[in-house]
Amino acid sequence: MLDGQTTAGAHLVGASIPRSGHHFLVDLLTALLGDGIRYCEFYAEAGCCRRIPCAVPTAGAIRFQKHHDLALDLPTDVPGVLYVVQTRDPVMSTLSDREHLARFEGEARAADRDESVLWLGRKASYYQRFVEKWVHRPPAAHLHLPYDDLVADPAAALRQLTAACGVEVDDARLAAAVGAVAGHRAAPAEEAPERFTRRRRTDSPYLDAELLAAFESLLCEHLPELRPGRLLADVDHRRSPVTPVYEAEQACAAGDLLGALGHLDAARALEPRNRYLLGARADLLARLGRLDEAIAAATSAAELEPGDALALRRVSNLHVRRTMADLVGARAVAERLVALRPDDAGDRVHLASICMRLGDRDAAVGHARRALSAGARDAFVWRYASEVLATFGQLEAALAAVQGGIERSPFVGEFHHHAANLLTGLGRPGEAAAAHRRALELEPDQPHWHWKYVEDLLRAGATAEAEGALADALARFPADRRLVAQRARL
Repeated sequence: MLDGQTTAGAHLVGASIPRSGHHFLVDLLTALLGDGIRYCEFYAEAGCCRRIPCAVPTAGAIRFQKHHDLALDLPTDVPGVLYVVQTRDPVMSTLSDREHLARFEGEARAADRDESVLWLGRKASYYQRFVEKWVHRPPAAHLHLPYDDLVADPAAALRQLTAACGVEVDDARLAAAVGAVAGHRAAPAEEAPERFTRRRRTDSPYLDAELLAAFESLLCEHLPELRPGRLLADVDHRRSPVTPVYEAEQACAAGDLLGALGHLDAARALEPRNRYLLGARADLLARLGRLDEAIAAATSAAELEPGDALALRRVSNLHVRRTMADLVGARAVAERLVALRPDDAGDRVHLASICMRLGDRDAAVGHARRALSAGARDAFVWRYASEVLATFGQLEAALAAVQGGIERSPFVGEFHHHAANLLTGLGRPGEAAAAHRRALELEPDQPHWHWKYVEDLLRAGATAEAEGALADALARFPADRRLVAQRARL
């Protein structure tokens, strides 16, 4: 099916379901046109402009950009492009996709039945919406190349595509291109069917047959045109957890997050110990802003499989997100406080420290400097302001701030230690060593400070003094690993 025409210098944008013959088509075009085609993988291409249409100047008759439209946000109305739409039977594309996953992420991941529940439900939602977008309501300028048609007659597909691009090729060149590519494997993880005939195997070690039958039955209900070519038995898909996952994805696509949560809970009622469903529930709760519940769900998912690194990462990320949300609330309160007492240096530096943790450089530095300009008597105002300034690389100002704190409270060892670190950063190791010496006079029971003191002495070239300081430190902390390693290095 071909609508719309283009001319030489054509710009093709692929909209292909994964494992639907895209690379086979690209190989055919490359064999046919050689340097006359510029292909862009888009997802992993080095130096890719990440734009549709491509903004990189190129020579040649055709440029071809790959896109799976996984988020279904690829525009359908880009002027001057021809969309090449590729689809495949859902069962066969899903099997191929799972075997591709096994090749790159391992057989254990691909054969994980619980993960397949979530994956198939999401895949069903994507497949249906892709077909509705690109096949039921296609762009005006498009060429639809179903997988079965492509592998059954590659020459005819090439002839259609080159004609649409305004590129003339004779039958001999077409036959030579097909002959050069037809003996290759269609995909790394698949068996190599001779001349790309349709792969008939519908069983796989990587997908549960019962889940896959529910997946196909679900799609046949919503896309009736699939029914004549179905490969598996018709089953009651509503008894499968795949269906409520699909319904959750459909609800998310419609912006109904609460409805999606209800569907996920229905899936979990069927499989309460499926940690992937629990993890998906955590993600959805986080999108709803219910972070405490999200953390609880994510923690429960991680406890079901303690060795799941991705589940632990989710828990950690959610804790960070909740902390950031708490900081946003704390900032709002601190801003109200500063508005009530704009000249209070303590309130001001408190707000500066919150802004620092939120990464708002300008606000943090501005409030810290305003706190210092008030000439606070509290030494800790100066110390906290120094931390803010140092965090954003203003080391000279940070040093002046902590020195202001030392003037007001000269007997706090940590102030001198902080000053020493700043002096080290400023390339003044002799002064840093002196500051560390004073810090240790005030608080000698800090093994890390001893280590830093020796390092400063070494940077200043005072090797003999450094050896003596290290001996004193080891006498006090003989088992400290940093000090022991420092001795071995010396």
